[in-house]
Amino acid sequence: MYFKIIKKKRRQMGQNPKNKLYKFRALNKYTLDILEKNRLYVSDFEKLNDSMEGLFFYCSKQEKLSDKMREEKLEYKICSLSTTNKEPLLWAHYADNFKGICIKVQTNYNEENIDYVSKQTFLNNSTSAKKLLTQKTFHWKYEKEKRVLIKDNKNSKYIDIEIIAIYCGLRIEALEKKYSEKLLNIAREKKIKVYQTEISEKLNIINGKDIKILENNFKKKLRIKLNENSTFNVETLKNIYRKEVAKNYFFLEIWCEEFLEETSNADLSNSLNSFISKNNRKQ
Repeated sequence: MYFKIIKKKRRQMGQNPKNKLYKFRALNKYTLDILEKNRLYVSDFEKLNDSMEGLFFYCSKQEKLSDKMREEKLEYKICSLSTTNKEPLLWAHYADNFKGICIKVQTNYNEENIDYVSKQTFLNNSTSAKKLLTQKTFHWKYEKEKRVLIKDNKNSKYIDIEIIAIYCGLRIEALEKKYSEKLLNIAREKKIKVYQTEISEKLNIINGKDIKILENNFKKKLRIKLNENSTFNVETLKNIYRKEVAKNYFFLEIWCEEFLEETSNADLSNSLNSFISKNNRKQ
């Protein structure tokens, strides 16, 4: 009860109690910009993916009121976030079919709850633009969305965020080495936790294991193999990685190269080069 009162007072004072929210993204240069600069893009409602965004009904006598409402809606910029990172449809729709990432963030803004409705609002003099921009049809309920709404000052393109963690999709792929390398470097530099998501026995998406732990386990197994004078080939390398990390090979090349800087081994180096060659031919 005490904490509920504190949160209520913070909201009344305009202080956000800092909810932890999630942003799903494909892995590309724009996502790296988010990680590097701790910011999220904000958009006007007409650029969002829902064709019924901010929709309302009005009669023929309300043309002027309708035009005024559209202008009021365009005064706002929107950043959409979710309260969950475990919804498969969000991974499919916004994280490149599980090949992207999900970023756990905190903001200093007041996040608005979304009201999921079965019918659109009929326009009247008391209808507010904010109300229209914080309601969506019930089809979108799975997104469990919260929104940051800011009044557009014509220069607003981003909101500042704090990045708490990064979750890698089940099918994340090292399409370009620079993405996996950059993601790791940013996470290490900023001490951001990175996790490889997994599927539980009940077919739920779970956060999985800390990438740093997986990296240490993988390199430990490589070191054991080298001490045993085992013969390396591409399949041996892939089997160790699959067993210790994941079925995708997102970090394999980076970790092996780092390992080879510490322990020079021609056999392992040849295996890695063969893996890279085969991987590049598939793309």
